Amino acid sequence: MHIFLRVIEAHLRQISRRTGAQARLWAVSFVHRFGSSLSRHTHYHCCILDGVFEPREDGQVRFLHTSALMAAEIAGIGEQVRRRALRWFARSGLLDGDDARNMLGWDNGSFSLDASVRIAGHDRVGLERLLRYCARLPFALERLEQVNADQIIYRLPKPRRDGRTALSLTPLELTDRLAALIPPPRRHCLRPRGCEQP
Repeated sequence: MHIFLRVIEAHLRQISRRTGAQARLWAVSFVHRFGSSLSRHTHYHCCILDGVFEPREDGQVRFLHTSALMAAEIAGIGEQVRRRALRWFARSGLLDGDDARNMLGWDNGSFSLDASVRIAGHDRVGLERLLRYCARLPFALERLEQVNADQIIYRLPKPRRDGRTALSLTPLELTDRLAALIPPPRRHCLRPRGCEQP
């Protein structure tokens, strides 16, 4: 996530006119450790202002607005994040160097970026709806149904590729899936990044 935010910040600084190296973005990121089928799927939802804050000599900051990102810019940012993240995985020992190089040749490489949602500054209802979506719970209780003491049904929000519309789980299987969604201790799932931070 830090790699992604640094790349976005550098890009916003570049397309903002008259900005210096001290200009910073403002973002709030939500760490999701789950997918819609109660599976492990770590991904991030980031709400980022479309501009940067630049410090002034009087100790205040000014906001420099940028235009919406074009499709080519989004693709370039996604590719830059993918390359940097794979290099970081290899340096950290989380991924073999040869595997990282091979993944660079893949079309997607397990990384994707979607920046299609844009909320106007005055649209408070839209902003609230977006933040509620980003901060949603890992699963919806109304999708759970206990059939009997040994079977629980979880209805999926959309059909899987194999056509299944629900998961049939034992109570222990459900507990195992839910336990995997709990973040590690002292790892917050909501992470702000603001103009005051280096």
